[in-house]
Amino acid sequence: MEAAEYEKMYDSEEDNWWFQGRRELILDILKKINFDICKDRADILDVGCGTGINLKSFERFGDVVGIDFSSEALRFCKSRGVGPLASASADKLPFKNGSFDIVCALDVLEHIEDDVAALSEISRVLKDGGFLLITVPAFEFLWSNHDVALHHKRRYTKEIILSRLKSSGLSIMMCSYWNFFLFPLVASIRLLRRNKAEEKSTDLEDLPSYLNKILFYILKAERAIINKEFAFPMGVSIVCVCRNGRENEDDSREES
Repeated sequence: MEAAEYEKMYDSEEDNWWFQGRRELILDILKKINFDICKDRADILDVGCGTGINLKSFERFGDVVGIDFSSEALRFCKSRGVGPLASASADKLPFKNGSFDIVCALDVLEHIEDDVAALSEISRVLKDGGFLLITVPAFEFLWSNHDVALHHKRRYTKEIILSRLKSSGLSIMMCSYWNFFLFPLVASIRLLRRNKAEEKSTDLEDLPSYLNKILFYILKAERAIINKEFAFPMGVSIVCVCRNGRENEDDSREES
């Protein structure tokens, strides 16, 4: 990621509609998972923890460790007062086998050259029956300067990410496209901008508060639908929940 983007993220992710919407979706999923883990406090790893706001949110569910390969990201995490932290990449995790009940990798895999190796490492550090929560950007035709600024290697389809998760020995509990209602608008804007010479920067912008609130409530409506185990047929992103060591269990739910 471009260094300037970390500061933009740090300044905006608490209230920005997209960051807030994704965070609330993941927190809903974590609440459900907590019932299955049957522990007062889970051991949680946030892979690619960025500037640390998710680490702070996850603390209510257990003991959280954050890793990121960027020293700039870890500096912002420290300024939030979260930790413990480690400098590491997802494909080389500095933890023993079976260390965590839950691993979150939120918009991380697309940054890694060998995403299959990263998933294998995540599977290794998960306890038997442990959960992986991931989000990734969807559809290569949406590729834009946003992806360039974030140093993405790829965008995914649901079929591709499911294949890579299963090849790493993870069983699929839920998988859906996300940011469905805004998909036509986002796709139109990115296609129109494709041939324009623009500065290498993300789509992250300061919006009028009323517009930010409207966009957040659109994602809130999607969250309610996903919580009822409905999978959207398309979207700007993909969200998946997997379980380690439970091969083929509940795989039928991925298409629900």
